[in-house]
Amino acid sequence: MVSFRVSVSVLCLCILSVTTGGAADPSPWGGSLGIAYWYPEWSNDSVNFDSSTSGLYGPSAFIHYGRIGLGLQYFTGEFDLEFPGGDSDVSADRTDLDLILSYRVSRMVQLSVLYKSIGYEWSQTYSVDSEITGFGFGGGFNHVFPSGILLYGYGFYMPGLDFEEDIGDWNSYSGDADGYWIEAGLGYIIRELNLVAKASYRTQRIDIDIESTDWTEETKGFRVDISYLF
Repeated sequence: MVSFRVSVSVLCLCILSVTTGGAADPSPWGGSLGIAYWYPEWSNDSVNFDSSTSGLYGPSAFIHYGRIGLGLQYFTGEFDLEFPGGDSDVSADRTDLDLILSYRVSRMVQLSVLYKSIGYEWSQTYSVDSEITGFGFGGGFNHVFPSGILLYGYGFYMPGLDFEEDIGDWNSYSGDADGYWIEAGLGYIIRELNLVAKASYRTQRIDIDIESTDWTEETKGFRVDISYLF
């Protein structure tokens, strides 16, 4: 998973910013490049831990040609986990990746397909290394007012995710998962500087089913980013 994160980090520096759009561009080419910050709460009703974090960070980018767009958002960061009656100093590394291919059906609306990857690992009396990957579909809308204010939102349904988990050197699990994520927010385009600043609220829910049990993970919180438009 470490090598995967490194390769994704390099890729993320090259592209992303999901639904940054809205700024008109006379050229068929355009996009944005920026950085995003997400301050979520993370819950898992199987492990039942309390989590805290200083936030997840990552590059954002978006590039389009005509009506077709490619966006990527990558977050990485650390959570402090407190387990009931257990060790309160467990630290978990987590990454979230969204790779989105979209088609703009109108000036305000786009339809999209999504590749999702979530990875997390921590060490307690044993190490836990988990990954959720798969595809989804959905879409979004955005509208820029003459004042430069941006209104946007989008959502995805992910019906066919895969879950894999390794626990120490003695056990591993795999199973199916499904879920969704939705986000809505406001932004402001500073036309003189070719910048857009955005703030939104994002909810992401994943239901996981393996042979012995099932549980739900939820990650939700405020997200902000600033991007340069080109």
